[in-house]
Amino acid sequence: PARTLSPGSPVVSATTKKSFTPKILMVSPPVIFQQRFHTEKQSCLFKFSNTLIRTEHVNVLKHKCALPQVCSDSILDNPHEVFACASETEEEMNFFGLNVTDFQGIIGYLEFLHSITNVEFLSRDGEILKTTDFLDELSKKVEV
Repeated sequence: PARTLSPGSPVVSATTKKSFTPKILMVSPPVIFQQRFHTEKQSCLFKFSNTLIRTEHVNVLKHKCALPQVCSDSILDNPHEVFACASETEEEMNFFGLNVTDFQGIIGYLEFLHSITNVEFLSRDGEILKTTDFLDELSKKVEV
């Protein structure tokens, strides 16, 4: 390329291009893949289970949702939000701000491992989530 130092006096400099010939290795970040148990949010198959869930819900309201603690409206209104029976249906739902994913033919939730292990909180869809809650009692199988 030519540069002009003063009017009418061009300076020409030679440039060389070096080719990068070694092979490049692309590194992808590690991910964590979780399969989850599905629960029945309305009613269980057996009457005994429904009775037990209603009884335990009363205990939760009395001991865990009493002041100064605060429980969400969904927990206050629906006993099956706290305790639930397993469900055979596999409904697509959102978990931890993630949509269900088909990963190598298996349905579950895929997340960058760094997001779960290196920070205490994540913000998803305007909600602050504790990363320690990513694995819970409904986690069926986890692979890294």
